[in-house]
Amino acid sequence: SKFPPSPPPYPKSSAIPSAKVDSDYILGINGDEFPITWAKDGNQYTGAGDNQQPGLPTSPASFFKVVGGPTEMGCVNTSAGSPSKDDMPRCSNVTLQGPPTPVQGEEVLKYCEPWTPHPVPNIKSSAVLSIDGTLYWIVSCFNYGDDMVFNRQRYGPAWIMTSTDYGVSWNITATPINMFEGQLGAPRFVQYGMDYEGGFDDGWVYVYFPCTYSGAAFFENNDMILLGRVQINSILDRSAYEFYYGTQPDGAVAWVPDHTIARPIWEFPMMTSVQQINFHFGTQRYIFANWAWISYDGHPRPDHSPDESNPRTGHQRTQLTLVEAPNPWGPFSVFYVDDDWRLADGSTGAYTPVIPPAWQGESDFWIASTQCCTGQYFAEPLNHYNFIVQRVQLEIA
Repeated sequence: SKFPPSPPPYPKSSAIPSAKVDSDYILGINGDEFPITWAKDGNQYTGAGDNQQPGLPTSPASFFKVVGGPTEMGCVNTSAGSPSKDDMPRCSNVTLQGPPTPVQGEEVLKYCEPWTPHPVPNIKSSAVLSIDGTLYWIVSCFNYGDDMVFNRQRYGPAWIMTSTDYGVSWNITATPINMFEGQLGAPRFVQYGMDYEGGFDDGWVYVYFPCTYSGAAFFENNDMILLGRVQINSILDRSAYEFYYGTQPDGAVAWVPDHTIARPIWEFPMMTSVQQINFHFGTQRYIFANWAWISYDGHPRPDHSPDESNPRTGHQRTQLTLVEAPNPWGPFSVFYVDDDWRLADGSTGAYTPVIPPAWQGESDFWIASTQCCTGQYFAEPLNHYNFIVQRVQLEIA
Protein backbone atom coordinates (compact mmCIF):
# COMPACT_ATOMS: atom_id res chain seq x y z
CA SER A 1 0.00 0.00 0.00
CA LYS A 2 0.99 3.64 -0.47
CA PHE A 3 0.78 6.39 2.13
CA PRO A 4 -0.15 9.99 1.23
CA PRO A 5 2.64 12.55 1.02
CA SER A 6 2.55 16.05 2.45
CA PRO A 7 0.04 18.23 0.59
CA PRO A 8 1.27 21.52 -0.90
CA PRO A 9 0.90 24.20 1.81
CA TYR A 10 -1.23 26.56 -0.29
CA PRO A 11 -4.99 27.20 -0.48
CA LYS A 12 -7.33 25.79 -3.06
CA SER A 13 -7.80 28.03 -6.09
CA SER A 14 -10.99 30.02 -6.49
CA ALA A 15 -10.10 31.18 -10.03
CA ILE A 16 -9.64 27.59 -11.28
CA PRO A 17 -11.71 25.38 -8.95
CA SER A 18 -10.55 22.12 -10.52
CA ALA A 19 -8.83 20.47 -13.46
CA LYS A 20 -8.69 17.11 -15.20
CA VAL A 21 -5.42 15.70 -16.50
CA ASP A 22 -6.19 13.16 -19.21
CA SER A 23 -4.37 9.87 -18.63
CA ASP A 24 -4.33 9.25 -22.39
CA TYR A 25 -1.07 10.41 -23.91
CA ILE A 26 0.91 10.94 -27.10
CA LEU A 27 4.57 9.88 -27.32
CA GLY A 28 7.14 12.08 -29.03
CA ILE A 29 10.90 12.06 -29.36
CA ASN A 30 13.37 10.44 -26.98
CA GLY A 31 14.84 12.54 -24.16
CA ASP A 32 13.89 14.49 -21.05
CA GLU A 33 13.20 17.98 -19.63
CA PHE A 34 11.98 19.84 -22.77
CA PRO A 35 11.64 23.51 -21.69
CA ILE A 36 9.83 25.05 -24.65
CA THR A 37 9.08 28.47 -26.16
CA TRP A 38 6.92 29.86 -28.98
CA ALA A 39 9.07 31.66 -31.52
CA LYS A 40 8.60 34.45 -34.06
CA ASP A 41 8.21 32.01 -36.99
CA GLY A 42 5.14 30.44 -35.34
CA ASN A 43 6.92 27.23 -34.35
CA GLN A 44 7.93 26.07 -30.89
CA TYR A 45 11.49 25.23 -29.89
CA THR A 46 12.72 23.00 -27.11
CA GLY A 47 15.98 21.80 -25.64
CA ALA A 48 16.02 18.07 -24.81
CA GLY A 49 18.37 16.59 -22.24
CA ASP A 50 20.15 13.24 -22.29
CA ASN A 51 18.59 12.04 -25.53
CA GLN A 52 19.16 9.87 -28.59
CA GLN A 53 17.44 10.17 -31.94
CA PRO A 54 17.19 7.45 -34.62
CA GLY A 55 20.53 6.92 -36.35
CA LEU A 56 22.33 9.55 -34.25
CA PRO A 57 24.67 9.38 -31.24
CA THR A 58 23.43 10.02 -27.72
CA SER A 59 23.74 13.58 -26.44
CA PRO A 60 23.52 15.35 -23.07
CA ALA A 61 21.47 18.14 -24.70
CA SER A 62 20.03 18.71 -28.18
CA PHE A 63 17.70 21.34 -29.66
CA PHE A 64 14.47 20.75 -31.61
CA LYS A 65 11.78 22.51 -33.64
CA VAL A 66 8.15 21.54 -32.95
CA VAL A 67 5.69 22.29 -35.76
CA GLY A 68 1.91 22.23 -35.35
CA GLY A 69 -0.30 21.01 -32.53
CA PRO A 70 0.05 18.16 -30.05
CA THR A 71 -1.78 15.70 -32.28
CA GLU A 72 0.29 16.70 -35.33
CA MET A 73 3.79 15.63 -34.25
CA GLY A 74 3.74 12.84 -36.85
CA CYS A 75 5.58 10.31 -34.70
CA VAL A 76 6.13 6.71 -35.74
CA ASN A 77 7.59 4.41 -33.10
CA THR A 78 10.61 2.45 -34.21
CA SER A 79 10.06 0.08 -31.28
CA ALA A 80 6.43 0.51 -30.33
CA GLY A 81 5.63 -0.17 -26.71
CA SER A 82 9.23 -0.34 -25.54
CA PRO A 83 9.59 2.66 -23.23
CA SER A 84 13.35 2.93 -22.92
CA LYS A 85 16.20 4.62 -24.72
CA ASP A 86 15.45 2.19 -27.55
CA ASP A 87 12.05 3.81 -27.85
CA MET A 88 13.01 6.46 -30.39
CA PRO A 89 10.06 7.59 -32.48
CA ARG A 90 10.71 9.37 -35.74
CA CYS A 91 8.60 12.52 -35.61
CA SER A 92 8.12 14.39 -38.86
CA ASN A 93 7.13 17.60 -37.06
CA VAL A 94 9.68 17.43 -34.20
CA THR A 95 13.06 17.84 -35.85
CA LEU A 96 16.64 18.34 -34.72
CA GLN A 97 18.11 21.83 -35.18
CA GLY A 98 21.85 21.84 -35.73
CA PRO A 99 24.18 19.07 -34.50
CA PRO A 100 23.07 16.48 -31.90
CA THR A 101 25.52 17.95 -29.36
CA PRO A 102 25.70 21.72 -29.91
CA VAL A 103 27.49 22.56 -26.64
CA GLN A 104 31.14 21.49 -26.69
CA GLY A 105 34.57 22.98 -26.11
CA GLU A 106 37.35 23.28 -23.56
CA GLU A 107 35.98 26.53 -22.14
CA VAL A 108 32.78 24.79 -21.05
CA LEU A 109 34.68 21.81 -19.65
CA LYS A 110 36.45 24.19 -17.26
CA TYR A 111 33.12 24.50 -15.44
CA CYS A 112 31.19 21.30 -16.26
CA GLU A 113 32.05 17.71 -15.52
CA PRO A 114 32.53 15.51 -18.62
CA TRP A 115 29.48 13.62 -19.85
CA THR A 116 30.56 10.01 -20.03
CA PRO A 117 31.24 8.10 -22.18
CA HIS A 118 31.87 11.09 -24.45
CA PRO A 119 34.30 13.94 -23.63
CA VAL A 120 31.67 16.70 -23.87
CA PRO A 121 30.20 18.81 -21.04
CA ASN A 122 27.53 17.22 -18.86
CA ILE A 123 24.73 19.77 -19.14
CA LYS A 124 20.97 19.98 -18.83
CA SER A 125 18.49 22.15 -20.71
CA SER A 126 17.13 24.59 -18.11
CA ALA A 127 15.06 27.13 -20.05
CA VAL A 128 14.47 28.62 -23.48
CA LEU A 129 12.81 31.89 -24.51
CA SER A 130 12.11 33.65 -27.81
CA ILE A 131 12.14 37.45 -27.94
CA ASP A 132 12.20 39.46 -31.18
CA GLY A 133 13.42 36.48 -33.20
CA THR A 134 16.33 35.63 -30.90
CA LEU A 135 16.35 32.38 -28.92
CA TYR A 136 17.85 32.46 -25.44
CA TRP A 137 18.73 28.96 -24.24
CA ILE A 138 19.84 28.51 -20.63
CA VAL A 139 21.93 25.40 -20.05
CA SER A 140 23.21 24.24 -16.67
CA CYS A 141 26.20 22.14 -15.76
CA PHE A 142 24.98 18.98 -14.08
CA ASN A 143 26.09 15.99 -12.07
CA TYR A 144 24.33 12.79 -11.12
CA GLY A 145 24.57 13.11 -7.36
CA ASP A 146 26.94 14.63 -4.80
CA ASP A 147 24.37 15.71 -2.21
CA MET A 148 24.73 14.35 1.30
CA VAL A 149 20.92 14.17 1.59
CA PHE A 150 19.41 11.65 -0.83
CA ASN A 151 22.29 12.07 -3.31
CA ARG A 152 20.28 14.65 -5.26
CA GLN A 153 21.55 15.71 -8.69
CA ARG A 154 23.11 19.18 -8.64
CA TYR A 155 22.67 22.01 -11.15
CA GLY A 156 25.13 24.75 -11.94
CA PRO A 157 26.78 26.83 -12.93
CA ALA A 158 24.40 27.92 -15.69
CA TRP A 159 24.59 30.40 -18.53
CA ILE A 160 22.67 31.76 -21.53
CA MET A 161 23.42 30.94 -25.17
CA THR A 162 21.82 32.78 -28.12
CA SER A 163 20.68 31.87 -31.61
CA THR A 164 19.32 34.03 -34.42
CA ASP A 165 18.65 31.12 -36.81
CA TYR A 166 16.21 29.14 -34.65
CA GLY A 167 18.78 26.89 -33.03
CA VAL A 168 20.74 25.79 -36.08
CA SER A 169 23.80 27.50 -34.60
CA TRP A 170 24.57 28.97 -31.18
CA ASN A 171 26.78 31.55 -29.59
CA ILE A 172 27.71 29.31 -26.67
CA THR A 173 29.65 32.06 -24.87
CA ALA A 174 27.10 34.86 -25.16
CA THR A 175 27.46 35.14 -21.39
CA PRO A 176 30.10 33.89 -18.93
CA ILE A 177 29.61 30.17 -18.28
CA ASN A 178 29.34 30.83 -14.54
CA MET A 179 26.63 33.46 -15.01
CA PHE A 180 24.29 31.77 -12.50
CA GLU A 181 25.67 29.76 -9.57
CA GLY A 182 24.55 28.17 -6.30
CA GLN A 183 20.84 28.76 -5.67
CA LEU A 184 20.55 30.28 -9.15
CA GLY A 185 21.91 27.20 -10.95
CA ALA A 186 18.57 26.18 -12.54
CA PRO A 187 16.87 29.26 -14.09
CA ARG A 188 13.35 28.87 -15.57
CA PHE A 189 11.91 31.56 -17.88
CA VAL A 190 8.29 32.70 -17.59
CA GLN A 191 6.57 32.17 -20.96
CA TYR A 192 3.96 34.39 -22.61
CA GLY A 193 2.65 34.24 -26.19
CA MET A 194 4.39 33.90 -29.55
CA ASP A 195 7.81 35.59 -29.45
CA TYR A 196 6.98 36.96 -25.97
CA GLU A 197 3.77 38.61 -27.18
CA GLY A 198 1.63 39.69 -24.23
CA GLY A 199 4.62 39.95 -21.89
CA PHE A 200 4.86 42.69 -19.34
CA ASP A 201 4.41 46.13 -20.92
CA ASP A 202 7.21 47.53 -18.79
CA GLY A 203 9.82 45.33 -20.49
CA TRP A 204 10.60 42.82 -17.75
CA VAL A 205 11.53 39.17 -18.26
CA TYR A 206 10.81 37.01 -15.20
CA VAL A 207 12.88 34.01 -14.14
CA TYR A 208 12.11 31.38 -11.48
CA PHE A 209 14.95 29.73 -9.56
CA PRO A 210 14.01 26.49 -7.74
CA CYS A 211 16.57 25.94 -4.97
CA THR A 212 17.27 24.84 -1.41
CA TYR A 213 17.62 26.62 1.90
CA SER A 214 21.23 25.39 1.99
CA GLY A 215 22.30 27.37 -1.09
CA ALA A 216 22.06 24.74 -3.85
CA ALA A 217 19.87 24.04 -6.88
CA PHE A 218 19.01 20.41 -7.52
CA PHE A 219 17.26 18.61 -10.35
CA GLU A 220 14.60 17.34 -7.96
CA ASN A 221 13.05 17.89 -4.53
CA ASN A 222 14.19 21.42 -3.70
CA ASP A 223 12.73 23.58 -0.91
CA MET A 224 11.62 26.85 -2.48
CA ILE A 225 11.58 29.20 -5.47
CA LEU A 226 13.28 32.58 -5.79
CA LEU A 227 12.06 35.07 -8.41
CA GLY A 228 14.31 37.24 -10.54
CA ARG A 229 13.62 39.76 -13.26
CA VAL A 230 15.61 41.67 -15.86
CA GLN A 231 14.86 44.16 -18.61
CA ILE A 232 14.50 42.55 -22.05
CA ASN A 233 17.51 44.41 -23.46
CA SER A 234 19.70 43.26 -20.55
CA ILE A 235 19.02 39.52 -20.44
CA LEU A 236 22.71 38.73 -21.01
CA ASP A 237 23.90 41.07 -18.25
CA ARG A 238 23.99 39.29 -14.88
CA SER A 239 24.44 42.57 -12.99
CA ALA A 240 21.09 43.82 -14.34
CA TYR A 241 19.04 41.11 -12.57
CA GLU A 242 17.09 41.92 -9.45
CA PHE A 243 15.22 39.65 -7.06
CA TYR A 244 11.92 39.62 -5.22
CA TYR A 245 12.20 41.00 -1.70
CA GLY A 246 8.56 41.05 -0.65
CA THR A 247 5.25 42.82 -1.14
CA GLN A 248 4.70 45.93 0.98
CA PRO A 249 1.44 46.73 2.86
CA ASP A 250 0.45 49.15 0.08
CA GLY A 251 0.88 46.43 -2.54
CA ALA A 252 4.20 47.71 -3.91
CA VAL A 253 6.72 44.98 -4.72
CA ALA A 254 10.29 45.40 -3.48
CA TRP A 255 13.29 44.16 -5.48
CA VAL A 256 16.97 43.82 -4.53
CA PRO A 257 20.11 43.14 -6.60
CA ASP A 258 21.44 40.55 -4.11
CA HIS A 259 19.79 37.14 -4.43
CA THR A 260 21.20 36.01 -1.07
CA ILE A 261 18.72 38.24 0.73
CA ALA A 262 15.83 37.57 -1.67
CA ARG A 263 12.65 36.15 -0.20
CA PRO A 264 11.09 32.98 -1.61
CA ILE A 265 7.83 33.30 -3.48
CA TRP A 266 7.05 29.58 -2.97
CA GLU A 267 8.06 27.16 -0.20
CA PHE A 268 7.43 23.41 -0.11
CA PRO A 269 10.47 21.83 1.60
CA MET A 270 11.97 18.81 -0.15
CA MET A 271 8.99 18.77 -2.53
CA THR A 272 9.71 21.63 -4.97
CA SER A 273 10.69 20.97 -8.59
CA VAL A 274 9.63 23.36 -11.37
CA GLN A 275 10.68 23.30 -15.03
CA GLN A 276 8.67 26.15 -16.57
CA ILE A 277 6.08 28.85 -15.85
CA ASN A 278 3.44 30.12 -18.30
CA PHE A 279 1.03 33.00 -18.45
CA HIS A 280 -2.29 31.42 -19.44
CA PHE A 281 -4.28 34.01 -21.37
CA GLY A 282 -7.63 32.25 -20.97
CA THR A 283 -7.56 32.48 -17.18
CA GLN A 284 -5.22 35.50 -16.92
CA ARG A 285 -3.17 33.46 -14.47
CA TYR A 286 0.46 32.41 -14.15
CA ILE A 287 0.51 28.62 -14.06
CA PHE A 288 3.22 26.09 -13.28
CA ALA A 289 3.39 22.37 -12.58
CA ASN A 290 5.27 21.43 -9.42
CA TRP A 291 6.48 17.85 -9.17
CA ALA A 292 8.26 15.76 -6.54
CA TRP A 293 9.42 12.18 -6.40
CA ILE A 294 8.11 10.34 -3.35
CA SER A 295 8.33 6.83 -1.94
CA TYR A 296 5.61 4.35 -1.08
CA ASP A 297 5.62 5.62 2.49
CA GLY A 298 4.87 9.16 1.32
CA HIS A 299 8.25 10.77 2.02
CA PRO A 300 10.46 12.69 -0.43
CA ARG A 301 12.68 10.22 -2.26
CA PRO A 302 14.76 11.83 -5.01
CA ASP A 303 16.34 9.77 -7.76
CA HIS A 304 19.21 7.41 -6.94
CA SER A 305 17.96 6.83 -3.39
CA PRO A 306 16.26 3.67 -2.06
CA ASP A 307 13.09 3.12 -0.08
CA GLU A 308 11.46 0.16 1.63
CA SER A 309 10.67 -1.59 -1.67
CA ASN A 310 13.33 -0.79 -4.27
CA PRO A 311 16.99 0.19 -4.67
CA ARG A 312 16.07 3.23 -6.77
CA THR A 313 12.67 4.63 -5.96
CA GLY A 314 12.32 8.18 -7.12
CA HIS A 315 10.98 7.48 -10.58
CA GLN A 316 8.28 5.12 -9.37
CA ARG A 317 5.94 7.68 -7.82
CA THR A 318 5.40 11.39 -8.53
CA GLN A 319 3.26 14.01 -6.87
CA LEU A 320 1.98 16.43 -9.53
CA THR A 321 0.61 19.80 -8.38
CA LEU A 322 -0.83 22.46 -10.68
CA VAL A 323 -0.52 25.99 -9.31
CA GLU A 324 -1.86 29.41 -10.34
CA ALA A 325 -1.33 33.02 -9.31
CA PRO A 326 -2.37 36.48 -10.56
CA ASN A 327 1.27 37.70 -10.54
CA PRO A 328 4.65 36.05 -11.11
CA TRP A 329 5.30 36.44 -7.35
CA GLY A 330 1.92 35.06 -6.25
CA PRO A 331 -0.11 34.70 -4.16
CA PHE A 332 -0.28 31.05 -5.16
CA SER A 333 -3.24 28.69 -5.09
CA VAL A 334 -3.53 25.03 -6.03
CA PHE A 335 -6.08 23.70 -8.52
CA TYR A 336 -4.95 20.09 -8.98
CA VAL A 337 -2.99 17.49 -6.99
CA ASP A 338 -2.23 13.88 -7.93
CA ASP A 339 -0.16 11.93 -5.40
CA ASP A 340 0.58 9.12 -7.86
CA TRP A 341 0.73 10.59 -11.37
CA ARG A 342 0.20 7.78 -13.91
CA LEU A 343 -0.55 7.40 -17.60
CA ALA A 344 -3.37 5.29 -19.01
CA ASP A 345 -1.03 2.31 -19.41
CA GLY A 346 -0.08 2.43 -15.71
CA SER A 347 3.38 3.90 -16.27
CA THR A 348 4.44 6.29 -13.54
CA GLY A 349 7.10 8.56 -12.10
CA ALA A 350 6.84 11.39 -14.63
CA TYR A 351 8.99 14.49 -14.17
CA THR A 352 9.82 17.98 -15.52
CA PRO A 353 6.30 18.82 -16.79
CA VAL A 354 6.11 21.93 -18.99
CA ILE A 355 3.28 23.71 -20.79
CA PRO A 356 4.06 24.36 -24.47
CA PRO A 357 2.90 27.98 -24.82
CA ALA A 358 1.34 27.48 -28.28
CA TRP A 359 -0.76 24.58 -26.93
CA GLN A 360 -3.01 26.61 -24.65
CA GLY A 361 -6.73 27.23 -25.14
CA GLU A 362 -9.25 29.35 -23.30
CA SER A 363 -10.02 26.59 -20.81
CA ASP A 364 -7.33 24.00 -21.38
CA PHE A 365 -3.66 23.41 -22.09
CA TRP A 366 -1.30 20.52 -22.78
CA ILE A 367 1.62 19.39 -20.67
CA ALA A 368 4.74 17.62 -21.87
CA SER A 369 6.76 15.50 -19.45
CA THR A 370 9.13 12.52 -19.31
CA GLN A 371 9.40 9.25 -17.40
CA CYS A 372 12.48 7.28 -16.47
CA CYS A 373 13.89 4.65 -16.17
CA THR A 374 13.45 1.08 -17.30
CA GLY A 375 14.97 -2.35 -17.25
CA GLN A 376 17.70 -2.00 -14.67
CA TYR A 377 15.49 -1.42 -11.62
CA PHE A 378 11.85 -1.43 -12.51
CA ALA A 379 9.24 -4.05 -13.24
CA GLU A 380 6.40 -3.78 -15.74
CA PRO A 381 4.81 -1.54 -16.80
CA LEU A 382 7.92 0.08 -18.19
CA ASN A 383 8.13 3.83 -18.44
CA HIS A 384 8.47 6.18 -21.39
CA TYR A 385 11.69 8.16 -21.75
CA ASN A 386 10.07 10.52 -24.23
CA PHE A 387 8.33 13.82 -24.90
CA ILE A 388 4.99 12.70 -23.37
CA VAL A 389 1.98 14.90 -24.10
CA GLN A 390 -1.28 15.03 -22.08
CA ARG A 391 -4.24 17.39 -22.19
CA VAL A 392 -5.36 19.35 -19.10
CA GLN A 393 -8.96 20.62 -19.00
CA LEU A 394 -9.82 23.47 -16.63
CA GLU A 395 -12.94 24.41 -14.71
CA ILE A 396 -12.92 28.21 -14.65
CA ALA A 397 -14.84 30.20 -12.06
